[in-house]
Amino acid sequence: MYAVQSVWPQDKIKQTIMSLKKAWYLMTEQKEIPYDYLRPVVADSWLRCLDANVHYTRRTAPLKWQEEFVHLNSNSFIEITAPVFSQLYDWISESGFLIALANAEGILLQTAGKEDMLAPARHNQFIPGADWSEQAAGTNGIGTCLVLNQPVQIFSFEHYCQGWQNWTCSGAPIHDPLTGKILGVINISGYQENVHAHNLSLVTASAKMIEQKLMEWQFQFNRKAYNLVLDRDSDGFIVVNPQGHILSVNPSARELLSSSYFLHRNLPSKLVQMPELYEKWEKRMMGSEVIDEEVMVFSTGGRQRLGVSCIPIVYDRIETGTLIVLRRINRTESLPKSERTIEETPAKPSVDLPIITASEKMQKVLHFASLAARNEANILLLGESGTGKEVLARFIHDTSTRRQRPFVAVNCGAIAKELIASELFGYTEGAFTGASKRGKKGKFEQAAGGTLFLDEIGEMPLDMQVSLLRVLEGRKVCPVGGEEEIPVTCRIMAATHRDLYNEVEKGRFRADLYYRLNVLTLDIPPLRERNGDVLLLVEHFLKGFTRKLLDMDIELIRFFQHYSWPGNVRQLKNIVERLAYLSEGKKMTKDMLPAELLRHMEQRPTLCGQNEGEKRLIQEVLKETASCYAEAARRLGISRSTLYRKMKKYRIKP
Repeated sequence: MYAVQSVWPQDKIKQTIMSLKKAWYLMTEQKEIPYDYLRPVVADSWLRCLDANVHYTRRTAPLKWQEEFVHLNSNSFIEITAPVFSQLYDWISESGFLIALANAEGILLQTAGKEDMLAPARHNQFIPGADWSEQAAGTNGIGTCLVLNQPVQIFSFEHYCQGWQNWTCSGAPIHDPLTGKILGVINISGYQENVHAHNLSLVTASAKMIEQKLMEWQFQFNRKAYNLVLDRDSDGFIVVNPQGHILSVNPSARELLSSSYFLHRNLPSKLVQMPELYEKWEKRMMGSEVIDEEVMVFSTGGRQRLGVSCIPIVYDRIETGTLIVLRRINRTESLPKSERTIEETPAKPSVDLPIITASEKMQKVLHFASLAARNEANILLLGESGTGKEVLARFIHDTSTRRQRPFVAVNCGAIAKELIASELFGYTEGAFTGASKRGKKGKFEQAAGGTLFLDEIGEMPLDMQVSLLRVLEGRKVCPVGGEEEIPVTCRIMAATHRDLYNEVEKGRFRADLYYRLNVLTLDIPPLRERNGDVLLLVEHFLKGFTRKLLDMDIELIRFFQHYSWPGNVRQLKNIVERLAYLSEGKKMTKDMLPAELLRHMEQRPTLCGQNEGEKRLIQEVLKETASCYAEAARRLGISRSTLYRKMKKYRIKP
């Protein structure tokens, strides 16, 4: 994001024009960006134009649409903006400027101004139907505004193309007020000697006024949306784009769904993570009407009925998204006693357990984990050591109605065979030699009302498996040495790195216990199968040491991406911590790796050289910063000029 600013003070216009003219001629002769003479917003735009092969001698913009086609395709947008467009014209008509409206592709829809301004503009084809996108007309107030998605003022020789270098133009983006999508640009243009800072403020204010008009029009256009939204101020609103990505949620929706989805103040990124609502949205996307249809969601007090309406957000026959309206139908319907396991009271989770991932496989696991959190079935977590089985178990617990009660974890493989029974079931006074005089509660009792996590269940001895099966079937436990049975009120989750089905076939695990535990199964992928997650996790772990990814040597980063990580996330975290400690604030390099990893790195064939690694790193940072070169250079710790040189060297396009 660039600073939103107008260009130069009035008393330095001539000096500025000469400086910019010199910069432009240097660019045309050397095909390089003279960054010392330019604002970053202009230098970056020129670089995009060079990469797109926009010809700097262009004097007319290409005509994309005939005028009648403009009105046919954009009539509603022109009509909605008309009052603001007219008002803006009244403000500037006597000041030597003209105004224009363009759509999201940079095609002019409408212009207005005195004939002495419109006539020269027509020579440049500044007319309805002409394409003024950056790729068609170079750096300009409309095209560059669309690329940056922010207001911008372009002056004199800052224009990339020769034909409009005697102009100054100011553009501001117009957004769909519900989805945030760019719908177009409002622009003020005039001769360069009349440049003024207030033009940028005028177009920015006008764009905001148009967005307000768009909101009003949307509700008037869709009367059902108007009635649903304006008549009930307690309704929840969720805005979703055509791909099903959640764009915004109002406080009422968060409150209505607080215990079901909106936990830890995190917003689900996709509607598919909210199955009850996704089903209604998908129905509307298939062409069916969805008005006040009932769904049942889990709430802190039980099940809650909500009325769901899906309202299309449409401009000029183009659907930009969906407004999902939620309303409470009646009071919460309490769960039947047979389904209750704990006394449920409204509260937010006490522990925040972020699960860092961009992997499609892991996203699916998290989706099913969210579904599992809303029921009481036993859960079996499968995965290699270090994949985060306990982290996922805690995530399920902390997003369930049991979150206020204990989460008790037991490693079945770390307890001596003779002590497993007393650890799980507890014991009474004098139950065996060395027993505490007061006795001891077992893990089942400690986890009352909460969750008992049995890690490494595959290591449990066969005779103990019989006792565990009896507890799971009878939902009662009898402490060692005791006679009175205690009700089991906790939920059971188990985990193992073994193939339990194979263990059953070999007689090392009881089939009846396997089927009792295997109600819901979540198979956690190893880190080597979680595409794109290694660097995300490294960045996350480094934040704990106030370090960043670019503090690591490029060769080390490439190794991290291609290493198989047999110890998975646990191993990766330990290695990152080691590097952070050993580097003492300096560059993290391969010689800080443990000996076994260093040997692996040196024996492994190099996938890419230093240059290729640097190229890939620059490409990744440019992608993260949406090709904002100033921000990319800052993150890489190099100057903009160095970034430009490296991009040219590696032939990296924005």
